[in-house]
Amino acid sequence: YDVEVLGTALGQYTLRFRTVFRDGTAQDFTVPGIANLGSTSTFQFTYSSASGSTISLRRVATFQSTLADITSSLALGLIDNGGIANSLSQKIQNAQDATGPARSNILNAFKNEVNTQSGKHVTGIAPQVLLQDADSLISQNP
Repeated sequence: YDVEVLGTALGQYTLRFRTVFRDGTAQDFTVPGIANLGSTSTFQFTYSSASGSTISLRRVATFQSTLADITSSLALGLIDNGGIANSLSQKIQNAQDATGPARSNILNAFKNEVNTQSGKHVTGIAPQVLLQDADSLISQNP
């Protein structure tokens, strides 16, 4: 399944899924997100009702949606330093212009910066969302 979350205002959201298998057992998934008016977040959810099946839920990011997540995180105070937001945005813009290993290297540098600033200047759900964005972009690298 593809699920799109359309932003109607600046804020945080939680997307919840519950799967029920044929044997009656259930599994819950929760994914946090950041939205703003007009934003779109896309998720791919793979599911089979057969017991023991592998279930996956992943964020499908674009460079624009990642830049929007940085901007919204700054506006929400989840990134509390404009210089750090600018540095993260610059890395995403540079990655967009690169290809192959160069793109992956820039996106890994982005992840390193998010991890370094996590709990300091990048807080709340922002580190998780930004790292998922980066992983999605890396997986799409041509």
